[in-house]
Amino acid sequence: MTTFPLKSAEELLTAFALPEGAYQGYNPFTDGKPGFSIQRAYPADIPFVPPVKKDGTPDTVAMIRVLYNPGKLPQEKLDPARVPLWIDVSSHSKYRYHHFGYDFEQEDCPTAESLERSRSTPQPVGLEFLDAFFLSHSDNLFIGKNGKTMSGAEIFEHVFRQHCETTTEKRRRRYRRIASIGINADRGVRVLEWLLRVCFRKKLDSESNPFGPYSKEDVGLLEADSLEIFGYKTTKNVILTYAITVLIVYAAFYFSGLRWAFLTFLWKDPVLVLCLNLVGLVSVEHLGPHGIRLLVNLCKRVHLWGMTRSPLYEEEERKGRNRKTRE
Repeated sequence: MTTFPLKSAEELLTAFALPEGAYQGYNPFTDGKPGFSIQRAYPADIPFVPPVKKDGTPDTVAMIRVLYNPGKLPQEKLDPARVPLWIDVSSHSKYRYHHFGYDFEQEDCPTAESLERSRSTPQPVGLEFLDAFFLSHSDNLFIGKNGKTMSGAEIFEHVFRQHCETTTEKRRRRYRRIASIGINADRGVRVLEWLLRVCFRKKLDSESNPFGPYSKEDVGLLEADSLEIFGYKTTKNVILTYAITVLIVYAAFYFSGLRWAFLTFLWKDPVLVLCLNLVGLVSVEHLGPHGIRLLVNLCKRVHLWGMTRSPLYEEEERKGRNRKTRE
């Protein structure tokens, strides 16, 4: 039985107990940390077709890398029952690993025809599993994120299958939807920051907090002309924003069943009108920017979620930039 903590890449490989013949190209990490990379051929039942060499053997394989390094984690926060594993998987060209470009005269180079055919098929997307699998030092076993016991072979099979599924249209549609949500959330941040400047002459101090979330102290003032209304001094932008808000509320009541009862009662008393306008103006000036700040923080969280959950995020973002350039 393997005993944790492990001391070398060989011990880590032994602990995973991978099925013989399914994986090749074992390569331990050279920095001395317990980690290694290993390769597995893509199956024939997925949309991706790897390029092949002249003898018909595939040049591109899936490479899985795993790192186990509990010494790097703060020991006071290390839970011996859930020591995290760092695992990623990506496509790997054996030829390009040793060469720059392609020399089709060489025996180990994939053929031009197979490269062209492979590029026309959906390419596997690299995935990272940073908080999905753990080692339990106390029980000497692997566990998943949900606490379920797994074998090392099951972990590698799961990682490999998830990687292969990125070539299917169903999975790629899901990734594109997630990426689209994240990209639109990022655009929403810029729109909200624009509204904050135009409507309230305020800004979010991104230098003090570049990644968010923003706090109340991060809302700063911009230079602006001021006016006095109902004895209350504020900027022209806030007054215009408040006026537009009042018109929208007025229209909403006018086109609803409450329009006559409410508006008739309101306009009979000028003092009430003045009080309501003062309260409304102050509320819009103080609550509006912080409401926008909260929406910006929400959009930032959604943007980060889209970036981390969709491996197609950068590809979709690049497509969006290219479309704008063509337009």
